[in-house]
Amino acid sequence: GYRVKRAGSVLFMGSMGGSLLAYLFFVILARALQPGGLGAVGALVNVFAITMVPGLGLQLVAARRIAPLADDEHAVRRHVARTTVFAALLVGAVVAVVLAGVSAPLADALHLDSLAPVLGVVGSAVPMTVTYAVIGLLQGQERFARVGAAYLGIGVARAGSAVLAVVTSSGPTGVMAWFAAGWFAIALASLGLLRTADGASAPTHDSAGTTPEVNDPWSTPGAAVIAADAGLTKTIRAGLVAAVPMSGLLILTSMDLLLARHFLSRADSGAYTVGALFEKVAFWGPSFIATLYYPAMSRPSDRRNAIRRALTVTIAIGAVGIALAAFLGTPLVTLVGGSEFSWLGPTAWIFTAVGVGFAVAQVLVYADLAGGHHGVGYAVWLAAATAAALVWTTGHHSTTAVITSMGLAVAGLVLLALVIVRWSARSRSTL
Repeated sequence: GYRVKRAGSVLFMGSMGGSLLAYLFFVILARALQPGGLGAVGALVNVFAITMVPGLGLQLVAARRIAPLADDEHAVRRHVARTTVFAALLVGAVVAVVLAGVSAPLADALHLDSLAPVLGVVGSAVPMTVTYAVIGLLQGQERFARVGAAYLGIGVARAGSAVLAVVTSSGPTGVMAWFAAGWFAIALASLGLLRTADGASAPTHDSAGTTPEVNDPWSTPGAAVIAADAGLTKTIRAGLVAAVPMSGLLILTSMDLLLARHFLSRADSGAYTVGALFEKVAFWGPSFIATLYYPAMSRPSDRRNAIRRALTVTIAIGAVGIALAAFLGTPLVTLVGGSEFSWLGPTAWIFTAVGVGFAVAQVLVYADLAGGHHGVGYAVWLAAATAAALVWTTGHHSTTAVITSMGLAVAGLVLLALVIVRWSARSRSTL
């Protein structure tokens, strides 16, 4: 209805604006760094994308817990929010420690001159995890204007870090330091959005100055179950379970840049980073659709229609993007990366198509998780293994070979995921 369209428009503007600003990060750096340095930053940012997995798992868990609660169940909402944020702090700290422990072999695999650039990724782990956990709390309450504002803030922080890196003449190490600082800023801003949202939903006072009577949220059966399930240990465990499919998806969407950095020359890995911008925009641009429909996917009565609409809109937007990349590939590549990368123009549509495949897969992952299933998550891991095998064995002699190998794996994933989601829906309907 009108409410969904209005919420979708607000969320679209915030998330799309955030995505464009986030990839302005690379547009700015493409003109300030040498191809080798740009390739290093691109690989590190994709390592960071993999570390987002626990945060995205907590986001989905928080949204799924908040979504069924009524507007007057404030105590349960606050309980879920406090536990989720504390869990995010602990999980983010663990991610940072693990990443610090593997920083030496990681720097060696990515052909970095020192460990210092990796520390920017380490420093981003805690604020990033907190940010996505907060977004999940806002998402579950269907406060999509605030969710859109958070996504826009992420883009502003990333673009701002690139500008500051250029102004201070920073290399990859300085770029990643500013990158981490941006995540601390957006984490604080997101917590502010959550705090004011909680205040906005609190009971109001009547003309006599008394608080209107509301139902005791702890006595509502559904709310009591959610509150009991929202302890710290259970929240972390649920977030890790939800992270299984999300980890596969983020590894799949990030591995091509890492493989390109490993197999291609430094100059070609920098060129691949420019081409991958089309892939990433095509993936993250429509990501607001899965976010918008996820609460509805979590409600059995709305689930089927929500999945159908999410897939339809994602595919429609993706088709437009592929067509634009096919007809305007060379000028778009030149605009994004400069004339030295114009030779990538004819392959821009392939990068875009792979990104659209990622976006469709994300909708199907969300749909499966919302129904309490994990089949699509296993399919994503299978696709990641397939893509790695294809690139590792035969598809690493050029940028076109790498992205084509990724495209074959993603096409197979989308077909398999569609079958899994459809089978899950039929199985549930027969119970």
